[in-house]
Amino acid sequence: MSRTRILLLLLFAVQAFFVKSQSNSYDLWHIGTLYLTTGDSLKGLLKYGSEKEMVQMKAGGKEFAFNYAQIDSFWIIDITDSTRRDFNIYSYTNLEGFDVPLPFEDLVSNPKFQILVREIVRYENAATFVNQGFMPTRDVEYQYYYMQGGQLLFFNNSKRDVMEIVGDKGNEIMEYMKGNKLHFSKKKDLKLIFDEFGWNLVIC
Repeated sequence: MSRTRILLLLLFAVQAFFVKSQSNSYDLWHIGTLYLTTGDSLKGLLKYGSEKEMVQMKAGGKEFAFNYAQIDSFWIIDITDSTRRDFNIYSYTNLEGFDVPLPFEDLVSNPKFQILVREIVRYENAATFVNQGFMPTRDVEYQYYYMQGGQLLFFNNSKRDVMEIVGDKGNEIMEYMKGNKLHFSKKKDLKLIFDEFGWNLVIC
């Protein structure tokens, strides 16, 4: 095992020890692989900070930063729960009407359809007794999309929107959710639903 690899593993282990004090994945370094639009790839520690609109890498004893236009895809082993998460960069039309490259996580992907998630950091002012005023707090919001004809289509993680896109499987899905105590509002529960019924769904 190379010295660089040992150092990376030690850094990852130290971070894992303190990870409970930081609940947001985008704040943390994860073991992962980055694929560039040039065809090159990097393996090492990866931070996908959604606020900075770039992906940072530590590999081969060096640090790198790439904007989304330079990236094709990347994956990480999330240090918060040891799950693998895959991200692809897609062109997305923003509120100003411009097409911009943004990372979308593959929540469910099979030959019939894709369910994608965009992670957004929101700021809210919270009261604090320290300075008798307000200070911004961060919260993560998930936006959900499905791919149809190469186009990203938004849907809310609500009963109404999910029922609209799953067609005639709605009753079966509701029974499955009730039996397993699942909720449309939870990302992990939506994944379970689409994983369970994905091969039999025809996205409307």
